[in-house]
Amino acid sequence: MRINSEDPLELLRDIKAKVEGISVEDVQFRDLRKKKRKNNKKSDESESNCGKITNDEGFFIVNDEAESVSYAEIAKKRRSWKAKDSLEEWGAFDFFEYACKLYINKYNIPWDLKRGGNSLEINKIRDKMTDVLGFCSNLVMRDYIVYFFNSHIDFFKDNYGDFYFRQMNSENIIQSFLDNYDYKKRFTDYVSCEKHQDKNKEEITLKEIKGSFSLGDITLVSNYGIVISLNWLIQKQKMTKKKAVMLVLNVCKDMHKRGMLSVIKKSTEFYSPYSSSFIFKDPQLIIDKVDENVKINVEFNDNNKMSFL
Repeated sequence: MRINSEDPLELLRDIKAKVEGISVEDVQFRDLRKKKRKNNKKSDESESNCGKITNDEGFFIVNDEAESVSYAEIAKKRRSWKAKDSLEEWGAFDFFEYACKLYINKYNIPWDLKRGGNSLEINKIRDKMTDVLGFCSNLVMRDYIVYFFNSHIDFFKDNYGDFYFRQMNSENIIQSFLDNYDYKKRFTDYVSCEKHQDKNKEEITLKEIKGSFSLGDITLVSNYGIVISLNWLIQKQKMTKKKAVMLVLNVCKDMHKRGMLSVIKKSTEFYSPYSSSFIFKDPQLIIDKVDENVKINVEFNDNNKMSFL
């Protein structure tokens, strides 16, 4: 037996012959190295026969056949997105879609940006506004986007060739917006508009309330007032009455320091009359601990509005 062979294949042949008790000449052994080389050659041939995809085209399946189409055509087939109807339910993706709509309406050209990364920039903007204002409701965030498109986006397009969301995350621009922003007036205008009145008085949902709460205690109480906030916290968040009262009371104190207690008064009165089935029915008790000169006028009756609380 040729045990000194340096060829691995010959060595395997010797071992197999010994194990099976046959002569080396009778051993049939495929040379896997040759097969591998053959497969590589086949792969090379296949690659050379296949049309390359350029930067502006791809493949699309039509009637079981692959046809070359431009990426512009593929983009037309993508799912279209739009922001939710209710501002209270908006998340980062909704603000992204809203900004895209403003861009297209302003310049009449498509704006092909990835949603994920730019939605992260929106959350960064919200964090900066919260650091300055103490909170950032969806109304504030939407107003900032409108302000940026009205006052600053042309500068970036003219000087940087185009606009990217990170440019909106400018501390100087955010501060400039907040320095001149009257949240009390904007909130009053928002809840007073006919469309918003109809929606919130008749179609308010638990999802909308939860969406405001996810943005912070101040956003919840500012949007829905003392009565709805307290009853929702007690009945849906399963907070103790004491804990819920302290949460709302602290928000009212914070807003009073900022000179915006009237926002909470306005939203509390806006949803009246309330259902007499509510657990908490005395918003004046909360307000008196903050400012006894502020009086809230609400009613409770047997209507079934917001009975889901």
